[in-house]
Amino acid sequence: MIISEDLYDHDFVKYWCYGFEELAERVKEMPVEKAAEITGIPADKIVEAARMYAAATPAALQWGLAIDQKANGMQAGQCIVALMAITGNVDVPGGQILADINFGLNEVGFGIEEGVGKELMDKMIGLDKYPVYCNTILNAHADMMLETCETGKPYPIKFGFYAGNNLMSCTSAEPKRWHDALVKTLDFCFTIDCFMTPSAEATCEVFLPLAAAAEEDGVSFTHYSGSPVTTNFMNQAFTTGEALSDIEACFKVGKRLNPHMFEEYQDYHDFIDHLRLSRKLRFEEAKKEVTIQRDVKYYKYETGDLRMDHSPGFNTPTGKVELYSTVFEQFGEDPLPYYEEPQYSPVNTPELLAQYPFVLTTGARTFAFFHSENRQVPYCRELNPDPLLEINPKTAKRLGIANGQWCEVWNQFGSAKLKAKVSEVVDEQTIHAQHGWWFPEEEGSEPNLYGTFRSNINNLVPNFHTGKLGFGAPFKCLLCNVRPLDENLDTDMNEIWEKFKREDQ
Repeated sequence: MIISEDLYDHDFVKYWCYGFEELAERVKEMPVEKAAEITGIPADKIVEAARMYAAATPAALQWGLAIDQKANGMQAGQCIVALMAITGNVDVPGGQILADINFGLNEVGFGIEEGVGKELMDKMIGLDKYPVYCNTILNAHADMMLETCETGKPYPIKFGFYAGNNLMSCTSAEPKRWHDALVKTLDFCFTIDCFMTPSAEATCEVFLPLAAAAEEDGVSFTHYSGSPVTTNFMNQAFTTGEALSDIEACFKVGKRLNPHMFEEYQDYHDFIDHLRLSRKLRFEEAKKEVTIQRDVKYYKYETGDLRMDHSPGFNTPTGKVELYSTVFEQFGEDPLPYYEEPQYSPVNTPELLAQYPFVLTTGARTFAFFHSENRQVPYCRELNPDPLLEINPKTAKRLGIANGQWCEVWNQFGSAKLKAKVSEVVDEQTIHAQHGWWFPEEEGSEPNLYGTFRSNINNLVPNFHTGKLGFGAPFKCLLCNVRPLDENLDTDMNEIWEKFKREDQ
């Protein structure tokens, strides 16, 4: 609509976009009627929204997590960036602000080449199959790491470190499979965390206590410093035992493993000044302000503040917003955005609908928790005592599911037990399930592991279902079925308060 009705920013497209003509041809393959059929949104609403966005000067788009969590997510993101660019809403007041290359980005890949070295970097798991993923994320590919842990190929994984990661309850698809692989392959593993977790209990020999926010000096940013809003400072109020902050622990470990890389730092505060503040601020002075409003610079593509070489333009091979991605093309992916049905969907796998008639989406955020955190904090748990499954009232009535009744949701990959929340927020064909659930009040040792597999919706999410470049697992787009249960698994909040009460209570 924006292109065909000539609603785009001609000057920005002419001088700062690459591949507009190719994009204009590609979008003809997705007429409004086809988009309406795919999304379930009426065609007139799509047209209205497109015209409204194009006419709003300036305008910004909210990019939520659901965009990423499907195999076609990179292309969905590519479409959103294209919308921002052709309407001239990139790095302008009120538009989409880009990160200044001069501030707060030192931690991206800090020391990886010097500390790890090219020989080891070239052995990164998944680098041969997913070079774009591994070279941009600077990590081994998750699915390929699972395969390596299971097979020992191309080499066995014997050592592990969890930096505040509870993968068996939160981040891993098919968590029992990950559990079995890690227990099998790891000779030694340690973690640094505020609380014992199922992942630590199952696989770690050593648990190091992590300082909580009130126990540490530190710096936090909005969007990892990518958005120049505020720089926030944590001031250590007290010390508990030998707990270290995450950056203090990383400093100590890094200094032991690669002392030559840390000679320039007097202590971890000095390390913060470089890694987090780019020497633009001094932590000891700035922390007194608690929060600092950072200077906002716009049109940085004109001043050279988006590129490492400080030349005008964007941080891309062409120096422009790549509507036609030369990087995608280099690695064998379609350089233009395209739509692809989820691997399992009513359209792509209609043969599965008799068994799994509902679309499953997972992981909407709650006010009470952050991922798998805070289940042992009584005040938080009171807000959300049990794992919830949202279901439409008409669907619930048809299946005989009452509000507050426990249910089993399952598909071809696994099952989980959650408590029904009857809500019109979801449509009749959709089931939404919370993620990150475990029960710290329960027995922690094997095989129960705080009940982490009982209500873990990731049991239903498969590994090895990413896009061509290795990004995008299907946490938001699967099929499932659901049925009511007779058993009552309600949390006893009196038990939570008694077990996790503060020492002064």
